[in-house]
Amino acid sequence: MWSDKLKDAFNRNRHNWSNLLGNFDWDEIRIGVYRESKARILLVGLPGVGKSTLLNQLCGWDVSPVRAPDNSAKNGPEPRTEDFGLFCLVDLPEEDETHLDLTGGSYYPDARWSSLYGTSLYDESMAGERTEDNIAFSLNGLSPLELAEGADLLVYILDGVIGVRPADYRWVGRMRRLGIPLLVAVNKSDLLAADQPSRIADIENRLATHVLTISAQTGMNVRQELLPRMVSLCPSLTVALGRELRGFRKQAANRLIHRAAVLNGLVALEPIPLIDLPVQIMTLTGLIMRIGAIFEQPSRDLQRRELVAAVVGGLAGRLAAQQLAKIIPVVGWALSGIIGWSATWALGRAAITYFEAGGDLVIERGWGQVRYQFGRIYHSMCRQWERRPRLRLEWGPPTGSTPAEHTEEADE
Repeated sequence: MWSDKLKDAFNRNRHNWSNLLGNFDWDEIRIGVYRESKARILLVGLPGVGKSTLLNQLCGWDVSPVRAPDNSAKNGPEPRTEDFGLFCLVDLPEEDETHLDLTGGSYYPDARWSSLYGTSLYDESMAGERTEDNIAFSLNGLSPLELAEGADLLVYILDGVIGVRPADYRWVGRMRRLGIPLLVAVNKSDLLAADQPSRIADIENRLATHVLTISAQTGMNVRQELLPRMVSLCPSLTVALGRELRGFRKQAANRLIHRAAVLNGLVALEPIPLIDLPVQIMTLTGLIMRIGAIFEQPSRDLQRRELVAAVVGGLAGRLAAQQLAKIIPVVGWALSGIIGWSATWALGRAAITYFEAGGDLVIERGWGQVRYQFGRIYHSMCRQWERRPRLRLEWGPPTGSTPAEHTEEADE
């Protein structure tokens, strides 16, 4: 009876199921994981607020040298930009309104950026013209806002001791206008006095946004709150952050598992049997690829058919039970959702264990060791066979007797 109902449901929705499966582009998952691996985070702020210290705290070692700002310069501290791949540190000049060119509708760097990049980035005679002659379109030739336009997340760092300066207000407003996720972090919060709550409330009131208090020097709230907030604002950063920060690797993978499990659990609530399978398989395939990318096993190294076969084969029993449960109204649908959630969670945890142990490299190394051991056993057996005692079979009379004696014995 159960098989007949499941067969009827499949026949009624076979056309829809085929359309869903055909509309999915398997290569799109691989391209999506590749794009997520190329994410960029900008740590921006005025010189001396602790951007390098924060990056060193995130990485766990001194990646960027901490330099005290040189306030003796005529135009203030000279801005600098450091590119570290995923992270990019950008010093913002504390310019006044005369350094803004409003005729072209965009910000052009002032003369201090020319000395930084070794070229003239802004020609006053070409004000309002945005051409390759006056703006070099490379990392070392872009203004702060142009760098921000290519980022996935902006982390604006404030000096909690100094508070909000007019330049901070201007830069936060300009970056907010870009429409890119923006996180404001108040650094040096460990140096604030007992009036920290009122100071933070004043900062939030001036910038009209919520801020996160951290201490880059001591690491307070950096890994516990800053990293999770970054992933929450921009979920596509999970793969890149997990790959770049080894201490955040498991936490990033668990976040991917949680999102995929919730998605599959909701999809599995769909009451029609089999129609939700393509979505679940695609979600599971993307989950394995992303976890592999976090543990430096890129998705391009995984064969698509083998991966899908492993997903379906490993969860065949649970997926079958899930589809059978859909036949029972309400209770069966809820049970199907629970099974979808638990199956995704189990596969994700197994993927973490697999890739954490080395993934395909460990399997290849293991097979190499097995082949080596079998080779040694084979060669040892061959050598023993060659050294075996040779038995010589003699046909004729026994040793020590003559043919005549043998004949006489035979006659008797």
